Amino acid sequence: RTGFKRAVSYALQPMNLVDLVAILPFWIKMLGLTKSSFGVLRIIRLARVLRMARSPAIAASVAVFARAIQASMPALSILFFFSIMARRPPSGGPRRLRGDGG
Repeated sequence: RTGFKRAVSYALQPMNLVDLVAILPFWIKMLGLTKSSFGVLRIIRLARVLRMARSPAIAASVAVFARAIQASMPALSILFFFSIMARRPPSGGPRRLRGDGG
């Protein structure tokens, strides 16, 4: 088989076609060809990621990551709380801070 035939054979494998469909919306938007939503393609992309997460080859890494997130929950909760508090405007706005009462 020639190199071209092998490349075409590789490109037409089902999982490679899924990869192509997963990145297609990005490139279509980058080229400005359309502004419509690609909901179905995003679902296919998500399915591909979830399929990889179940793969035995990376299952151990996913388990380690999950344990690290679980162990870090108290610190992440505090970080989330202070992030929300930093974005919340003071009640009453700037006038109340000046002390002019009006």
